[in-house]
Amino acid sequence: MTWEVVLLTITHDAAAAIRQLLTAAGVPEGCALRIQNADIAGRLRILLVSHPQPGDIAHDAGDGARLYVAEEVIGRLQGNTLDARPGVLIHPRGNRRVQFVLGATPKQDRTRQLAGAGVF
Repeated sequence: MTWEVVLLTITHDAAAAIRQLLTAAGVPEGCALRIQNADIAGRLRILLVSHPQPGDIAHDAGDGARLYVAEEVIGRLQGNTLDARPGVLIHPRGNRRVQFVLGATPKQDRTRQLAGAGVF
């Protein structure tokens, strides 16, 4: 018998936003987004990175939407959903940004799940 623990559910909007960010002009091939602790207590940060850190869990949410989860935030993400709200934030230079939102996962919405496999 094999057990798989669901860490994080990724919505279709979040997967599309990740793909869009990773395929933007100037982003090197093979990059991914990484979820890690932010400098502000209790907050998370999503960064563009070229490779995972030791202990990261790697996930491909489809069509190149690569995501790494830092080991120290795994417990905070378990059972939650990562969603995206495109164009919510406007950068001072006028660029639109994506706001990623973390919330509880409804039981019926487990379409793209990040499991505890692929640890680096």
